[in-house]
Amino acid sequence: MTLLDRYVLGLVGRRTAVLAGVFYAILVGGQGLLFAGRGVPLEALPDLLVPLVLFATPLVLPLALGSALLVSLGGMHRDGEFQALAAAGLRPLRAVRSLGLLVLAAALVAALLAHLVLPRAMADIRDSRERFLSAAVGQRVADRKPISLGEGVQVWADAAEGGRLTGVTARITGDDGQTVAFAPRARWMQSGDDLRFTMEDVVLVRIEGGAPTTLRMPRWTVDQLEEREQSVNPDSLPTGELWPLAMAKPDPGATTGWRTYNNARLALELRLILPLAVICLAVFAAGIGVVAGISEALVAIGVMALLTVSCLYPAIGYTKSGVSSPKADPAWLLLPPLIIITAVGIWCLIRAGRPGTLLPRRG
Repeated sequence: MTLLDRYVLGLVGRRTAVLAGVFYAILVGGQGLLFAGRGVPLEALPDLLVPLVLFATPLVLPLALGSALLVSLGGMHRDGEFQALAAAGLRPLRAVRSLGLLVLAAALVAALLAHLVLPRAMADIRDSRERFLSAAVGQRVADRKPISLGEGVQVWADAAEGGRLTGVTARITGDDGQTVAFAPRARWMQSGDDLRFTMEDVVLVRIEGGAPTTLRMPRWTVDQLEEREQSVNPDSLPTGELWPLAMAKPDPGATTGWRTYNNARLALELRLILPLAVICLAVFAAGIGVVAGISEALVAIGVMALLTVSCLYPAIGYTKSGVSSPKADPAWLLLPPLIIITAVGIWCLIRAGRPGTLLPRRG
């Protein structure tokens, strides 16, 4: 390994570590604030730190490496280091060559993380949600804030003790009217991430078309109002168990089974494509860094974050919207953006590799 190779590897490696810390702070901190916003007490959040870090790691790796390549190679372009190498008869690709093993190693690590760490992290996060749900309910009641059970469904209570509530009010708002229920006491239970409240000695007021109707009921139940088609979460399963679910396509006329199949196929393809995404983003970042000279860290972070979201989110959003109905293979949305950015990166590297491309023109 030459001095130039060690210099470039050290430069990119140090900046990858620094930028990884930035992305961890953004992703883990954002998830922590999201849990806090849902009522999880702040003192309980440290127990979520390890699962959230493990969950974020497969995403942090391509973001940090791509941003570090963009900043490091862009800085070398801005400072004239590539021009100096070109004047000495060395093409910029000579400086980039040593990064190939680093990128391949990062892709291998991403593959291991995606298949071994990510499922365990997803399972831990879900377990933590269930553990903290009780604390969240108590916290919402103490803060005099409603417990949200989905769009248009809210529950208030005067006090909470364990699984029991006193002074309970529930409101359900829909397109066809509004229902308000009052009860001196209620019991609540959880199933996964869902809550169910069973109110006792209920006075129920139904307002429809401006006309109220009052009913008395000994017992009334309000919950998430979602029917759960699946009893497993595919994204928390090991790849060996996930693969059969992703291959078991329901019959075209089937009305059930699509939720599990769509989620399993999306989870599997994300795990398979993540190592490829590391390589594609690195090639793009190297090409743009050599040619364009982007050396500002904030700009590099913004570019790589935008690219990552553009490559992954359309497939996730498409699959999750109407997940219980037949969907096209999300690979058709995952692969084209990666192919495009890789082609752009290769074109930039080839252009930078031409003799005299980066030398200043003489007037």
